Amino acid sequence: MKERISLTTAIHKMANVASELEFDFDQGVIKFSGKRVALFHLSILGELIRVLTEHAGHDVVGTKLMEIGRKEGLKYLESRLPGALRTDSFGLRDILHLHTIAGLSSPEIVSFTSKVGKQFYCELLLRNSFEAEAYRACSATSDHPVCWVQVGHLSELVSHAFGREIIFIETECAAMGGKVCRVVGTEVSIGNSRPQAPSVLRPIRPANLPTSVQGPQIVGSSPHITSVIDRAKKVAETNASVLISGETGVGKGLIAQAVHSYSKRSSQPFITVNCGALPKDLFEAEMFGVEKGAYTGAVEARAGRFERADGGTLFLDEIGTLPLDTQVKLLKVLEDGFIERLGATKRDQVDVRLIAATNLDLHEEMRAGRFRSDLYYRLATFPIHIQPLRDRLDDIPALLKHILPRVLNKLGKKVAGISDSAINYLKELPWEGNVRELQHRLERAIILTEENDAIELRHVQSELDDPNATVGQPASAMDSDSLINSLTRYGSMKNLEREVVQAAMKKAEGNRSRAAKLLGFTRSQMAYRLR
Repeated sequence: MKERISLTTAIHKMANVASELEFDFDQGVIKFSGKRVALFHLSILGELIRVLTEHAGHDVVGTKLMEIGRKEGLKYLESRLPGALRTDSFGLRDILHLHTIAGLSSPEIVSFTSKVGKQFYCELLLRNSFEAEAYRACSATSDHPVCWVQVGHLSELVSHAFGREIIFIETECAAMGGKVCRVVGTEVSIGNSRPQAPSVLRPIRPANLPTSVQGPQIVGSSPHITSVIDRAKKVAETNASVLISGETGVGKGLIAQAVHSYSKRSSQPFITVNCGALPKDLFEAEMFGVEKGAYTGAVEARAGRFERADGGTLFLDEIGTLPLDTQVKLLKVLEDGFIERLGATKRDQVDVRLIAATNLDLHEEMRAGRFRSDLYYRLATFPIHIQPLRDRLDDIPALLKHILPRVLNKLGKKVAGISDSAINYLKELPWEGNVRELQHRLERAIILTEENDAIELRHVQSELDDPNATVGQPASAMDSDSLINSLTRYGSMKNLEREVVQAAMKKAEGNRSRAAKLLGFTRSQMAYRLR
C-alpha cells in the first residue's frame, strides 16, 4: 500500500520541479522526472492544432485532445500524488492549484456548488491558458474554443477529487478574441463513487456532453456579424426577452444558442420549439404539460416545454406562424410566469428566459391582424436582426473555411482546398437560401471534385444558375450600328453606362448582386458605378 501524504505536502514537493530537470547538452536530450521532453515555442503547438482542425475538423481534434487531457490528468495524479490520490479531503482550490502548478493555466472560481444530493456545478475562468496563448502565437483567431487538453485534465482531476463523474466544457475562449477562457463543469450522473482505475477512459464526444453549455460557432468577419455577436453578448447579461429576425437560413438558431451560452443560464436547459411544426390542438399539451388522465390516452403525467426549460432558455422558432388563439395562451404565461398542465388543479411558476425567432415581417403581420401587438412587444424587448448572406458577402471565405472540414468529414472525402475563382464566383451569387444554401452547394461541389484535387469554378457552378448572369460573362454583342446609335442618343459613354446600370438595377428589382451579374460586373464594380 502506498504511503498516504497530505495534499499540502504533495503540492510543496511538486513545486520544486527544477530539481527534476536533467540536461545532456552533448546528446541533445532534456529529461523531466526521467522522461524526455523538448523545449519549443508555443506557436508551434498552435500552428499544429490549427492545421489539424482545418483538415480533420474541430470536433475530431477536440475529442482526441480531451481524451489525452484526461489520460494525462490520471497519470499526473498517480505519479505526483500517490498517497493523496482519491481521498475525501481535496478542496476545489487545492485541486485547481495542481492544475496551476502543471503550467496549464491559472483557474479562478466564479461559481461552485457541490452539496450532497445536489447536482455538481463549477464555473471557472482560466487565466494564462497555454492552449489559447499557443493558438494566438501563430497569429490565428479561432472560431471555436481550443482549450481541449485542459478541459480533459480538469475533468479528470475534479472527478477524482469529488468522487463524481464531472465533465468540463469551454464556453468562452481567449483564442476567439476574448480576454479570458471560461469553463463550466457539470455532473454527468449523481453517484457515490467513481472507479479508481478505469481500464479504458470513456471518450468525451459531443453526444456525451451537456448541450446547455456548448458554445455555438458564429462565423463571419463582417461589421454586421460582429455587431450581432456584440448585441447577443450584451443582452445575455440580462433576462430580457429577445426577438431574432431574418430570412430562412441566416443562422437565427445559432444566435439564440449564443445568447443562452453567454448568459448565467448556460448550464441550464436550452429547449427549442418549432412553432411552425406544432399542431394547434397540441400546443397546450406540448408547451404546458399534461397530468395523468387529463384526456383519453394520457396514461402518465408529462412535463411541457416550459417546465423542461425551467431555469434555462426556451427558444420559440417561427413564432410568426402561431395562430391568434394560441398567441393569447403564450402571452398569459409571459405576463405572470405561471403555467398550468392540462388536467391540473394548480398552477406552477417557471423561471424561463424566452427567445423567439421569425422570418416574417411581424409589423406587417400585425397590420394584417395575424399577430398580436401585445405579444410582439413582450417578445421584442431586445430585437436582433440578421442580414441575409447576399448583404454580407465578405463573410463567405470565413464560412467556407468553417464549413469545409465538416462537410469533408461528413462525405468521407479529401480535397486540396478551394480555388480563388470558385470563391469569387460564390461571392457573386444572390444566396436566396443564405448560409444553408452555401453549405448545400459546397457539398455538391465536393462530390463533383476528384479526391485530393482542389474545388474549382466548374464544381461550384450549377445548371440552375442563370446562364446569362455568370460572373465575368460578357453581355450579348451589339452590332456596330446599334452601338453607335446608342452612343449618339446618350451623348457619351459615361451617360450610356449610367443608363445601362440603372436598367440592370430595375430588372433586378433593386438587388445589386443580381444587377452586377446581369452586366458581368463584380459587386464592388457595381457599387462603384452606383455611387
